[in-house]
Amino acid sequence: SLQNLTVSLDSVLLAAARNGHYAIAKVLLAQGANPQAEAKAKTTPLHEAAKGGHKDLALLLLQHGADINARCEGEETPLFLASKSGREDMVRLLLSKFSTFKPWDDPRQASMGYIRLKKHFEPALHLSAERGDEAAVRLLLKLGFDPDGNTKGIEETPLFRAAEHGHTAIIELLLENGADIYGTKSVRNG
Repeated sequence: SLQNLTVSLDSVLLAAARNGHYAIAKVLLAQGANPQAEAKAKTTPLHEAAKGGHKDLALLLLQHGADINARCEGEETPLFLASKSGREDMVRLLLSKFSTFKPWDDPRQASMGYIRLKKHFEPALHLSAERGDEAAVRLLLKLGFDPDGNTKGIEETPLFRAAEHGHTAIIELLLENGADIYGTKSVRNG
């Protein structure tokens, strides 16, 4: 039936995105595969492409209507997974697709769009710091992410997470960029 064919196209699109097969994804999308198809863990093809660092494929999916804000079971977005996976080029690509994102804005006096973006994606800095991914942390800070990672619902700061996992270079980088050594759950709060 047509419904089974669509399900099959969607499943193959997820696999193509996961493995970086641009040409296959392009054919599948032309045949009606859903760029918002979800796997069991609610990951979409864009999640898979972002995690794997497949920039051209991610761009193709976005051009076909993939939701850049899609969240999988762990509430992770494609940007979060790209940062978590240390995909600096993918982080840059995804951030460039937000029309309201203005990296030249002062993060403390930013536009509402920038604040909305930061509320939505700030955990990427936490996870990159925890993981010890210096390139991703450097990029996120350069793009205006708050070095203290002021995110509702997350008690530990990026500095705390870097210290907890012994990432000295990340600690130095966060401090150089104005992180508060006495932030939540840091030295003062133990």
